[in-house]
Amino acid sequence: MASGTITETEYKEATESGNAELCSLQEQLKCFQSLQASSSTGESIVRLKKELKQFMKLDELTSEMVHRLVDKIEVQADGSVNIHYKFTPTALLSA
Repeated sequence: MASGTITETEYKEATESGNAELCSLQEQLKCFQSLQASSSTGESIVRLKKELKQFMKLDELTSEMVHRLVDKIEVQADGSVNIHYKFTPTALLSA
């Protein structure tokens, strides 16, 4: 120790300890990211429900309602229609 070097055993112990701590911190990070994602999704659902409740009070569909709920409408050559709604969490958070 006087020369500033460590033994191979000390190096292995320090490395194993550091790796174990790193794994623990990575697991904690995954848990926090999961909680953040579910919280964001939960907030989006609450906003969507609030918007839908406002629209349900009205007697007619307005163009403003369509613009707030529908991202795009595609009409195929065979006449079929695909409606893409803005129900994704990122779209709702920016509304």
